[in-house]
Amino acid sequence: LQYSCCSLHAVFYNCQLKIQKSTLNREKDVFESFIKFLKQKRKSKLLKAINGKVIEDDYVPWMKERGNRSGTIALNLRHLKIFCNWLYEREIIPKKINFKIPKVEKNFKYFTEDEMSLIHESISCRNAEETQYYKSVFQMYEEVGCRPAEPLKGDIKGDWLIISPEENK
Repeated sequence: LQYSCCSLHAVFYNCQLKIQKSTLNREKDVFESFIKFLKQKRKSKLLKAINGKVIEDDYVPWMKERGNRSGTIALNLRHLKIFCNWLYEREIIPKKINFKIPKVEKNFKYFTEDEMSLIHESISCRNAEETQYYKSVFQMYEEVGCRPAEPLKGDIKGDWLIISPEENK
C-alpha cells in the first residue's frame, strides 16, 4: 500500500462531521504525534509501515520517552484504533491492525459529606441572592453529575434540563 497516513487521516478527519470540536482537535494531536513517530523511528509515513507490533513495541515506548502518562497513551491508542478500524472497514488495508490498549488505573477522589458541607459554606458572593444562586448551581452539579458546560448548552423544560444529543458529549 502506498497510501500515506497523512493523506488518509485528512479524509478520515473530514468524515467526522458529527464529532465535537474538542474531539477533532484531540484526533489531530494524536495523528500529528503518530506521523512524527513514523518519520523519526520508521523513516516512513506510509501505511504499510504500520502493524500492531510496531504500535505496541515502538510507538508506546516512544510516547513514554516523551513524558506521556498512561492515560494519555491509552487515549491516543483508542483514537488510533478507531482510525485503523475505519481503514479496514473501507478496505484500504487488507487486514485489521490489532494492538493492545493498556488498562489505566483510575484513582478517584470523592468528597466526604463534611468536605461537601465546607464547600457549600465557602460559597459567598456580593449579596445573599447571588450567594443562594451559586449554592443552588453547585448543588445541581453535585446531585446531577453533569459536565461543567452541559447546563449552559441545555434548556429547562419544567423540572428537566434537556440537552440535545448534538450538544451532549
